[in-house]
Amino acid sequence: MRSRFPESEKRLLLWTAVIASLVLPALLCLAYIGKYGSNLVMLDEWRVALDLQALHSGRLTFGYLFAQHNEHRLLFPRLLMLGLAKVSSFNSMYEMYMGWVFLCATGFLLFRSHMRSGRLTPGWVALAIPPTWLFFTTRQWENLLWGWQLQVFLAVLSFVSASYLLEKSRGMDRRFILALACALVSSFSFADGLLVWPVCLAQFLFQRRGLPEGPKKSALWPAGLWACIGMGVYFVYLHHYVRPAYHPSTLYCLQHPGMFFSYMAVALGSPVTGVPESAFPIGCLLACIYAVAFLRFRSARSFLPLSLMLFSVLSAAMLGVGRSGSGVDQAYSSRYVTISLLGIIGLYEFLFHAEWGKIKPVLCCIAVCLMVAGVTKPQEGLMSTTRRWKMRTEVLSYLTLMYKYPAGELLKEPPDPHVPKDAAAFLEQQRLNVFRRPRTDFASLPGRLR
Repeated sequence: MRSRFPESEKRLLLWTAVIASLVLPALLCLAYIGKYGSNLVMLDEWRVALDLQALHSGRLTFGYLFAQHNEHRLLFPRLLMLGLAKVSSFNSMYEMYMGWVFLCATGFLLFRSHMRSGRLTPGWVALAIPPTWLFFTTRQWENLLWGWQLQVFLAVLSFVSASYLLEKSRGMDRRFILALACALVSSFSFADGLLVWPVCLAQFLFQRRGLPEGPKKSALWPAGLWACIGMGVYFVYLHHYVRPAYHPSTLYCLQHPGMFFSYMAVALGSPVTGVPESAFPIGCLLACIYAVAFLRFRSARSFLPLSLMLFSVLSAAMLGVGRSGSGVDQAYSSRYVTISLLGIIGLYEFLFHAEWGKIKPVLCCIAVCLMVAGVTKPQEGLMSTTRRWKMRTEVLSYLTLMYKYPAGELLKEPPDPHVPKDAAAFLEQQRLNVFRRPRTDFASLPGRLR
């Protein structure tokens, strides 16, 4: 009689391999931040320094934090970054690590959603490996290595949380209230977070389509409340809204519809390619598959994958309206990848759960190929891009420390024009951020700066 121990040992090894494959991409992402991240305030992040200065002088108010920044109202990220700055002497690395925590929390919710549709077996759990590796791609390097960008991770986490909670909600219950709170956080964390209201409203109505007439009518009350609060959020958000002067006109997309759709396609396809030129055809392919998926929404067992796709498409359209006048190349920016990833992951989950007949294997193969491409192709040239970013932060660190000296006195090029001198003086006085332990060895900087 054969012993069962070898079989159980094989099963244990299989489970170990599957769990390790799920955890490894998050750990690699954390190591990537630790190696290439820098404690340096720069560009938009100077807003946090100004917030600290306002807090120190007693000028910090709700209106000050709620004020428009570019096209966003960053109430919750600014509060969070203020708190992190107070406990870390404004160490930008804390913001990057917090962004990583938000990324992990979002990945966990996506995994939980995947597991709700299947059994706890190694085979079913292993199906979550491709989207997990894609979700933690370093193609989103700008969001990972710039603490200011935790706003994107917070908005995405809040949207996914709202969608996840609504899927489990049965009406005006605790989950519905928590979903409302998550939607508010998403709306006031990043402009794209405003899309949580129409997307989750569609999800809420879809989930009640199979109910009897009585319960279906009673379910309209939570949907109506959701819509009313969403309209209120839009009103508050747009009150005294001013289009940033350096942004292209929003009418540009109507005057140049080809540029608008090209921008959308590149934004949708950018997560799975390392070459900007190939993002357009991949984005067009994804847009076509998304359209077919939306037409077959009745075959979905869960609306959450469709919510992810819808959020991704609407976000790309929103970017196209606001930014297509800046050129299609901007759509390939790594800061937009985190949101575009949601659509591809949603498509992957939808294809494996919906009934598609004979074409299902073909579509599933396309989805898996996109996943593999997203994990491998963007790595081409990524390390050189990351090293250039690291070098840039070293240069900016030097220029920030030298903020008080006039051009040409100690530098062979002018100081960073983005450094507000009064905010830099405040950081130096309080010994915060780069002034906490200022570097004296700049041997690694380019020769023209030494």
